Amino acid sequence: MQHIIIRVKDALVPIKAIEKSEDYPMSGKPILFHVDRSTPFNPANLGDGWSIFSQDERALKIVEIDFAKVQFESAITDAEPVWTFITGKEKLRRLTAMPAIRLDFQVIWALYEEPGQTTLRRIYDELLHPSEYIECMGTIFHGQTVDYQVTFGVNRMDHDGSWRIGGGPLKNGGRARGIKTPLIPLSAL
Repeated sequence: MQHIIIRVKDALVPIKAIEKSEDYPMSGKPILFHVDRSTPFNPANLGDGWSIFSQDERALKIVEIDFAKVQFESAITDAEPVWTFITGKEKLRRLTAMPAIRLDFQVIWALYEEPGQTTLRRIYDELLHPSEYIECMGTIFHGQTVDYQVTFGVNRMDHDGSWRIGGGPLKNGGRARGIKTPLIPLSAL
């Protein structure tokens, strides 16, 4: 038996035991993805002048992920109005307080670079729809030409279903419920 994990008051708790056949309700299969950690992510892939400001170091040890067990979190609670927006800094503060690992950008980059973006398409079809933006809060970047920290992620393009890289500043810029951050619950390790 395994447990379904949900977020209640910013904590992950098991709500019921389930049979193995119910672990993956959409496809009946895991969404496994391997991350090559032999070479660290190079921020120059994003353009000139970018550097890593901070990271969730625990994420750097993860080499295989079952996205069917990843929690996609907006950090906006059910008690807040549906139209609530929070800044990137507030979202990062809330996520950091949760008992989970924030996936690093090397994972997002590997998903983006995968030929055909097969895993991203499955994540969207089976787990995220209608949310179309995955924001990586496990790696925070700083640029030479900007005086603030930036998060990067991927967003889905409507016209062909492919994904592209995009970024947003932490100090301002609203984060809505539809902008999801992948977290690995500590209980899933």
